[in-house]
Amino acid sequence: MRIDSGVQQFIGILAIGVIFVLTCSALPHKDLNEYGLWLAFHKLDDHDFNTTGEPKELNFSWEDYGGDTSLTNLYQPLFMYSPDSSFFIDMDSYSLDLEKDENGLYTSSGVGVDTKVQLVNRATNKSVDLIFCGTQCYSETVVWFSDYLVQISGFRIDEKVKYIPTLLRIDIKNNLVWNFESNHHFKKKPASYANAFRYTQINFKY
Repeated sequence: MRIDSGVQQFIGILAIGVIFVLTCSALPHKDLNEYGLWLAFHKLDDHDFNTTGEPKELNFSWEDYGGDTSLTNLYQPLFMYSPDSSFFIDMDSYSLDLEKDENGLYTSSGVGVDTKVQLVNRATNKSVDLIFCGTQCYSETVVWFSDYLVQISGFRIDEKVKYIPTLLRIDIKNNLVWNFESNHHFKKKPASYANAFRYTQINFKY
């Protein structure tokens, strides 16, 4: 059976529309990269996450990043780069005590209470703080969905000491941020994803 060219064109436009709606209305599928690993590790489902409100506009305040090249090189294996490598996320150098022993192996005495997630522009060597957490939240990993869309996965701790899985999705190009929280909460602090996956090459001395 032959399909009229006009009908074919309509079907094509309809298919594109459906894909667009599905993409805009749902979180990226759980099988994607670092995000999928994080979901599986904590036995979470991306369909359980809901936005906490409208996207907010970010006022980026770019500052010089670091200054000690040797220190930057030390943490470089932990950086998470955008697909085109124009940017990277540094979520460890502020809080993770890191050094190399005489055999060139990574060692650490631990992670501080205060943590910071920094976005770094490689062309300008400028950085901006995306998240700064004390005892009320912490970040575990990052995934890049495009050159300008990045998501930070972690937990918010509320006053009733519940650990709430939280996603912060940031559009660098348009300076917008969306916050998502899961319906599934933890009464006790979950096992560390960073220790299980991101810090596997580090020997902790505690």
